[in-house]
Amino acid sequence: IVRIERATSGVDLAGFLGNEDLQAAVERYIEVIGARNVIVHGYAEIEPDRIWDIVKSHIPSLGIAVGRLRQLINEKERAEPQRDAQSEEEPDRREDPGR
Repeated sequence: IVRIERATSGVDLAGFLGNEDLQAAVERYIEVIGARNVIVHGYAEIEPDRIWDIVKSHIPSLGIAVGRLRQLINEKERAEPQRDAQSEEEPDRREDPGR
């Protein structure tokens, strides 16, 4: 996502359509994100203006969603060791059947 945003920063549709190397790079980046089957198996059907629409209409919101997901994962990872440490520090309050 960052690579797509960096590669297309300051580029308009005309600039994108006029730069086959940029088109190929962006297609590859989208392929890596997870649209591999569409890009690889539908190659003859790929339209550069459709790729541009994806870049401008969907990549920014995908970046936000991935950022939120990363934040949630990081928060969970930080909370889990604390919870484990608390449970280790707390004495076992169950009755000892051996008493």
